[in-house]
Amino acid sequence: MHLSLSYGFPERKVLVRPLLLATAGHVQHGKSSFIEFLTGIHPDRLPQEIKSGITLDLGFVNTLEVSFIDCPGHNGLVKHMIAGQRAVDGVCLIVDLKEEVKEQTREHCQILSWLGIEKVFLALTKLELIPPEEILNKKARILSEVRNYFKPEVSIFPYIHDRTNQPEEVLHNIKKFFASLQSALPKNSQPRFFIDRSFTMKGIGTIVTGTWNEGTLAKGEKGFVFIPGQEKFKNTTIKHLRFDSTDKEQISTAGRIALHITDLSPSELKRGSAIIFSAAPPLLTKKLLSKIEFKFPVKNNFSALFQMGTLTLQCRFQKKPDGFWIVHMPQEAPLRNQDKFIVR
Repeated sequence: MHLSLSYGFPERKVLVRPLLLATAGHVQHGKSSFIEFLTGIHPDRLPQEIKSGITLDLGFVNTLEVSFIDCPGHNGLVKHMIAGQRAVDGVCLIVDLKEEVKEQTREHCQILSWLGIEKVFLALTKLELIPPEEILNKKARILSEVRNYFKPEVSIFPYIHDRTNQPEEVLHNIKKFFASLQSALPKNSQPRFFIDRSFTMKGIGTIVTGTWNEGTLAKGEKGFVFIPGQEKFKNTTIKHLRFDSTDKEQISTAGRIALHITDLSPSELKRGSAIIFSAAPPLLTKKLLSKIEFKFPVKNNFSALFQMGTLTLQCRFQKKPDGFWIVHMPQEAPLRNQDKFIVR
């Protein structure tokens, strides 16, 4: 069965930078395989991922026009999924047509809604396992259930993934669906770069990667490194800056970046570490006052996991009037009142 890709999206201006998209969805519904179909590159990199066929950590695939963050779907790896959604343009939500909406599909949809994701490309996979007469009914049921998790203004486009289609054609329609003009990011006096990977490149040194969305960053800038569990900052300097697979002297738009940094080894860095670019030691906080909507029963001064991007902390939550809570953290951290976070 061949399904046409004539979607009729309006033509828009060309993006000034590559799109940054993340995947979401239940385990083994085909997230990594969908990226491989589109790009020819499989995002899994760990030996145990390749052996088991299950994504265990964030994976990354960069092309000239779209960069993908592949997020795990397993129940025990939701923290990695949350980390992957920080600062993306939109999400490719993958649902197996045969299994339909499952436990992690629902949890991921709820998280995406809380994080304010505005556009969702709903890819329905494993078409070849479904009798043709059942496809449209399954599509309608899946779309209806997914739609319930998002506000009415969130745009969701359902696409039945037929592997006989050309990858270039599918990717073209994904780009049109997510197309929007990108302006320079707002300036921040202490821009932060949260690290999601660190490794050593032979003959070069320590490389850290992450998603940048906090203003202008330039080669040669000096920063203070926050490491969870440590009280004192480390110092570092950017020796080289790579943005969407291209060496740059400076960047001022959001996207995936890699930094060659000095004075630190990967063994010293943890996920949740951040480089704060500031002339003076950066401002940290040990308390946040925030209005929080809980989806589970809570008591005053309860303890739970607080996650903002790649940073995860066990925090205490103190109830205040009018739905406000004080978040007490175990250590000072580079957080701001406008940061979006998840409590688990």
